[in-house]
Amino acid sequence: MTFSQNISAPLAIYATMTEHFLCMSPKVGCHFRALFQYYSGFLQGRGSRSRMANCTHDNDGVGPVRTMPATHMMQGIAIRMSQFLLLCMILALVALLVGFVQFYRGIASDTLATSIPSSSSQVVALPEHADGIVVLTGGSARIATAIELLEHGSARRLLISGVHPSSSLTAIRGAVNGKRETFDCCVDIDRAAMDTYGNAEETRKWAERYGFRSLIVVTSDYHMPRSLVEMRRTMPQIEFIPHSVNYGPLRADAWFANPGTLKIVASEYLKYLAARVRKEVSGSDRNTAFANVTSF
Repeated sequence: MTFSQNISAPLAIYATMTEHFLCMSPKVGCHFRALFQYYSGFLQGRGSRSRMANCTHDNDGVGPVRTMPATHMMQGIAIRMSQFLLLCMILALVALLVGFVQFYRGIASDTLATSIPSSSSQVVALPEHADGIVVLTGGSARIATAIELLEHGSARRLLISGVHPSSSLTAIRGAVNGKRETFDCCVDIDRAAMDTYGNAEETRKWAERYGFRSLIVVTSDYHMPRSLVEMRRTMPQIEFIPHSVNYGPLRADAWFANPGTLKIVASEYLKYLAARVRKEVSGSDRNTAFANVTSF
């Protein structure tokens, strides 16, 4: 007995069993039997000359089976698969758009008392006390806000994370009009972090060095969700208190009005989704290949 006979015999038996076992209709079994007959013929060397059974309303698989070219059947399957994939893509895009709108409105409608205008260095309200403060670089208003919180006694020390290698503590102090004694005693800078992922890593090392259990996180409002995801992934045991700095032209009722802002928030939303996926996949494990590839 040849290999093709070994294969085709079980296929024929399976097709017959399927017809009776499914108990749906003889037509269902007919389709199964026709499919297996085609592949059985292919294995026996008939190849492209094989023809598939066409089960119609007047042919329920009991009588003679009218056949159609196998290529037509394959084309039909390919068309249906393409339609299914297209539908999946459309649903995914719709879900992505709805999620982005909710993300944007959630940022724009954030009316926490800790959120202040980016053009101002005046702290509107102080958060609860924490062991330390970490500010992620990206604008002088962020650093000025963090310095103000430190000087008002909201925490014992401040880490400025993501400082450019060529920037000095003196230059930063001059840019935000900070007090020399504040910078000399209580401000640390991190030059190693190149992105938000790196900010979280360097913050973890800093917090472990001082034994901190709670941190105030200062960054722009649109950047805060992703920052908290990265911080909580890296330091699940630490309590984080968000203190946002308003980016500016974010309106919940007109998220599409400013193309420049829309582009920034859309980019941030995609990065936020990637950070969420990375957190779910790698957890707090910082050494996985997936965590390293998707860091930004």
